[in-house]
Amino acid sequence: MISSTGIESVAFVIPKSSKAKNRFANQMDQESECVIEQSLGTQLFLRSRNGRHFFWVSIHNDAHWEVDF
Repeated sequence: MISSTGIESVAFVIPKSSKAKNRFANQMDQESECVIEQSLGTQLFLRSRNGRHFFWVSIHNDAHWEVDF
């Protein structure tokens, strides 16, 4: 998602599950900043900063990720 000013909206993630920790280390280069590609109210579609991992997260109580803005 890109705001009307042309600045990317970002979220920061922390892996909670072993699956998320694996993705964080191997596909995201341990970079917690992600670009918000789409927002559906309670869910976000994120792109890792390096562009190698795309994923949905629930803003509240996601099983795999903790999300912060």
